[in-house]
Amino acid sequence: NNIETYIPDARQGMRFYFNYEKPEYLKEYQSLGKHIFFGQETSGILFSEELLKTPIQKQATPWPADLVLPKNDHAYARNFVQQIEHHIRSHLVDNINMDKLAELMQTSVRTLQRRLQAESLDFRQLHEKIRIQQAQQLLSGQHINIKEVAIQVGYSDSASLSRAFKRLTGFTPSAYKKSQQ
Repeated sequence: NNIETYIPDARQGMRFYFNYEKPEYLKEYQSLGKHIFFGQETSGILFSEELLKTPIQKQATPWPADLVLPKNDHAYARNFVQQIEHHIRSHLVDNINMDKLAELMQTSVRTLQRRLQAESLDFRQLHEKIRIQQAQQLLSGQHINIKEVAIQVGYSDSASLSRAFKRLTGFTPSAYKKSQQ
């Protein structure tokens, strides 16, 4: 079952927007058509005015939930994790918490916790990992001091960054920065 069963050539009048970067498994999105945009401010589907005026060809039964989205559970899970990572990266300075993340993902905190648990993920660990990855990028590519890196990735001071950085990488930020030069 797909939308063309009800409205021929419907995908030509649809635009698909995703608030995460282009995934590695892009091929799974090709069934959506040509108008697919990643890295957008919000996710959604835009229907052209012409498409909205098009009569449905036959009596439709309720449309299945997987009508537009890929049917791959693994892709759905990766998409979910990518959305979380995107939101965490976008709010590093704000020091995002579960409540804010749930709000951004338009779900309840409990549902978010269940979904994370289903993926064997812990919010705090994922949050810290992303902060350290961002710190590594900043330390590798820019002439920036460690205190400024700490602030940009959401730590209150360079000592907090140093402890977390060493715990996750085995290096101090200073040693890591020197190794990248």
